[in-house]
Amino acid sequence: MFNRMEAPVQHLREWSELLSGSFTRFTFEAPNPAGFRGWMGVRTIAGIDFIKMRTEEHVARRETVGEGRDERPDYLVCLQVSGTGEFSQDGRTATLRPGDVTVFDTTRPTIVASSDDYRNLCMKFPQRALGLTRGRMSELTAVRFGADDGLTPALRGMLSTLDAVGNSLTGRGGYLAANSALDLAATLFENSLGYNASGARGHRALLDRVHDYIGRHMHDPDLSPGAVAAAHHISLRHLHAVFGNTGTTVAATIRRMRLERARRILADPSLRETPVSVIGGWCGFSTASAFGRAFCDTYHVSPGRYREMAMATVAP
Repeated sequence: MFNRMEAPVQHLREWSELLSGSFTRFTFEAPNPAGFRGWMGVRTIAGIDFIKMRTEEHVARRETVGEGRDERPDYLVCLQVSGTGEFSQDGRTATLRPGDVTVFDTTRPTIVASSDDYRNLCMKFPQRALGLTRGRMSELTAVRFGADDGLTPALRGMLSTLDAVGNSLTGRGGYLAANSALDLAATLFENSLGYNASGARGHRALLDRVHDYIGRHMHDPDLSPGAVAAAHHISLRHLHAVFGNTGTTVAATIRRMRLERARRILADPSLRETPVSVIGGWCGFSTASAFGRAFCDTYHVSPGRYREMAMATVAP
């Protein structure tokens, strides 16, 4: 059962209105618009939307680039449950059959072609929550992750389990399950973007150690690129070179990881009484104002307001 149960639609026009309110703006085509049938339900946990839908044959197109005034930049991870779906973006097309997974950027031109008996499970979340740059993720949009490949079975199992037991998840259980699904998707994408050359593998290993170090020391307000370089016995120039192919910088990574930890703490119902300023301190922000400005710049909402929205989606 989902937070928002949508009534079955009886016309392609109704489907267009429904998806424009829940995803992004598409135009639609179908063999029989007046007789088109579809259904969708949405459950929101810790700021992440879990979406279930089934439809008849149709084609959905998004022609424009960039977010509209009322649209946020999201990623949509889609698991095919039955039928066939074709997802086209950034010059690629992923043809999904049951068990396959793909991802697309809701702000980019997109075409989705659905067969009859099309059913899927989707996870929609802010792009900033993933921890990968849009440049890196553009390598993976409309890529098919096969049903039996790598971590795809684990992600499929997580999304299917959340669909089956989501209504029984309350409080911290729901929070942990939702973020576990996000972490699993991030791991799948990170693994797919791994390096192959031996030199690059060495950079990747060092990069992994640096990320781990930042994660363990982000509470320290004095954590800086220089401190990270010194801890790994390399020059600052070498550290910046390691980050050169990631599309981001050391300082930006420290800031992003601090904010992502803060976001998760704010959405944790077991810590709802912890003052926002204390959470900022836990994540390495020297003042409450610095934390508030950084959070607003990244998530376009204050830490306090984000917590209110997250708590509103958690059953007591």
